[in-house]
Amino acid sequence: MAKVLVFMSSRDVLDAYGLQAELMLGGQHAVKLETDIKEALRQIGCWQPDVIVADYAWVDGGWLCREVKKLRPPFNVPVILTGPQQELTQTWQVEHLLRTQHGCNDYVPRPVSAEKLGQLVDLYVCVNNVKRSLAEAAEGD
Repeated sequence: MAKVLVFMSSRDVLDAYGLQAELMLGGQHAVKLETDIKEALRQIGCWQPDVIVADYAWVDGGWLCREVKKLRPPFNVPVILTGPQQELTQTWQVEHLLRTQHGCNDYVPRPVSAEKLGQLVDLYVCVNNVKRSLAEAAEGD
């Protein structure tokens, strides 16, 4: 079961986008919602989530993404930003900007589909598991 930290401005925002139900995906993921930026950063160190989902449209979502990358010890937690739907011609520009300026791993336009978000969470959990296994194998040599 993956641990997913969700950072939104309020529980109402989370419910409005239906993200909580979509992230739960039949109980496959443990979901923790944080609405306070400092508490969200503290939870990263304490709870050690496998994936973070943050709302880019809320100003602190991008800031949180940058702060996660600065944490020491490094947690290397994948960050998925959600945000407003863009024109198809602008989608690649938005994703490129978010990756370069904020260091996010993925951008998912709203409305977020349960299937897409679940696949992304599962993908990043799998990638992190492989990275951990490779690091442990390298230490054993």
